[in-house]
Amino acid sequence: MKYPLRVYVFAFFISYIFSNIAILGIFSLIKLYFYFFKYKMGIPFLNFMLEDLRFLLFMPIITALAIMVMYFGQRR
Repeated sequence: MKYPLRVYVFAFFISYIFSNIAILGIFSLIKLYFYFFKYKMGIPFLNFMLEDLRFLLFMPIITALAIMVMYFGQRR
């Protein structure tokens, strides 16, 4: 390999995070459209977006754990 493994892991981690945030942003905009213009729901806004906020909070943690398992699982 041309670079150390941690450079590849870091690049993968950053690209994975940003791609998931972009996808989450698109789905959040769609959900916001339906929340404000189509359904006019009587539920609070934070309860409606709580699923997306949890995903945004725990996605880096889960990704870091998965990368650690993949990295240290190969070492014997």
